[in-house]
Amino acid sequence: MPRELQCTQTRPCLPLLDYFIINDTEAEAVSGLTVTADGHFDSPSAERACRALFDLLGVNDLGLPPPP
Repeated sequence: MPRELQCTQTRPCLPLLDYFIINDTEAEAVSGLTVTADGHFDSPSAERACRALFDLLGVNDLGLPPPP
């Protein structure tokens, strides 16, 4: 699914979900933030993306995606 479509289709649903499990590519698409550095998973960047989902988009529980 194209990144823009992931974002526009997913964000409105986030406040309605109890669970939201995503991979690093999906986390980037939905949060609008990068979770990689130099082509590798970056935990601090992933935490920022998760925090954005939590703070700005209505996700009620926070979880970090596992490294690929």
